[in-house]
Amino acid sequence: MKKSIFSIILLFSVLTIWAREHNSLIAGNWSNPGTWDSGRVPAANDVVNISHAVTLDTDVSDCEEITINGSGSLKGSGHNLRIKNNHSLIVKTGAELEVNDIQFDNGSTIDIEAGTDIKVQGNFTNNNHSDQVTINGTMTVEGGFYNGEGGVIVGSGTICIKGSYTGAGISFGYDPTDDIPDGSCIPVTAPVELLDFSVNIINNYAELIWHTASEENCDYFDIEKSSNGIDFEAINRIKGAGTSNVRQEYIYQDKSLPAGTVYYRLKQVDFNGNFEYLDIISASNDKSGTECKLNVNPNPCIGKCMIKFEDCYDSENADVKIAIYDAMGNAVYSSLSKKVSSGEAAFSIDANNNLVPGVYIIRGGNESKIIDKKIIIDN
Repeated sequence: MKKSIFSIILLFSVLTIWAREHNSLIAGNWSNPGTWDSGRVPAANDVVNISHAVTLDTDVSDCEEITINGSGSLKGSGHNLRIKNNHSLIVKTGAELEVNDIQFDNGSTIDIEAGTDIKVQGNFTNNNHSDQVTINGTMTVEGGFYNGEGGVIVGSGTICIKGSYTGAGISFGYDPTDDIPDGSCIPVTAPVELLDFSVNIINNYAELIWHTASEENCDYFDIEKSSNGIDFEAINRIKGAGTSNVRQEYIYQDKSLPAGTVYYRLKQVDFNGNFEYLDIISASNDKSGTECKLNVNPNPCIGKCMIKFEDCYDSENADVKIAIYDAMGNAVYSSLSKKVSSGEAAFSIDANNNLVPGVYIIRGGNESKIIDKKIIIDN
């Protein structure tokens, strides 16, 4: 009797192992028993190992573990993949996964290795508190992306979303409060890597030059101009390079240059309409010939730096002060007045005093003369 009971238990264990293990030996449809070496379609709580191309022609939501090896692919146009609580999805390097909608439930374990390509033709959903999702590969979502409250996605990969990004979850350290634009990729990368932006005054016209190291989906640049560093208007549009990984050079000449100081702001616009301001610079078309200068030492300013008026003998004993403006033209610092003595006046600023790293414009002088200088804050 004991031997019979032992035999039944052993047979049950063997059948259980057989029922949970499936290896794809040939290409075919998911619902075709001939695709699987077991001779049957995977059922609930099966462990599925996909090593060849499998066409998903039915929605899959109950397999305990789905592993797509580097030589395998799982494709299902119009069909969905849902990884339930306590179930897992493993996508190996070189594998492909393409489905209509994909959904990860709380408690599911997702491991998508680097070198994988995942395409979601519809929507991606990571449900509330689904926090065991690691994506090191590339995922493209044609529809909307939802990462629920408590949802966490980590890894070194990229998720590019054609639709909207919603939910309260954290994806690669970003959440919706980071103002991630629709149609963008996470992590958010700058579409343009700007190397420099400069202006030279030549015979009373301004020549603007800028270089980019790389561009991604860059449609055009707008050059904006201002007489006060606050109110800008576009004066010209320069076509971008689209997508480029080589150095690009752009040149524009502004022939309408008034006397005094003028400001230029560079705006970059993507093909999808998203934009960012890259830099703001200024130039002084001073026809009076004064030699008064405004210098920053050191620049970039790390920690503390000195801002100094020099050779300002025509402003001797005059009260001067400085103000610092960010790239959007917002005043972030304003000093008290000091008198010019022996042609000089100096101000000290602390870069750690509520100034985030970036490019700023220092505007200094008095009622009769204003001088501007670009400063880089790196604390």
